[in-house]
Amino acid sequence: SKVIYINTPLEIIMQRIDIGQKRGLAVPDGISVSDVYLERKPLYEKFSQLTVDGSKSIEQLVSEVNIYTSK
Repeated sequence: SKVIYINTPLEIIMQRIDIGQKRGLAVPDGISVSDVYLERKPLYEKFSQLTVDGSKSIEQLVSEVNIYTSK
């Protein structure tokens, strides 16, 4: 399997959470979203085979992932 990291700036993540996205974010009690972001980011960078820019549109992301996974 392939690990794909959608690298999204923290500011955009916070905006998306504020909009009320239906998908939740797994954050333990007492830990901030920022803390989780800073903890996970190096792991995603280390273990991913592809990193895509999470500030792009969904359509652009899907296109990039499709190109990568079709190789």
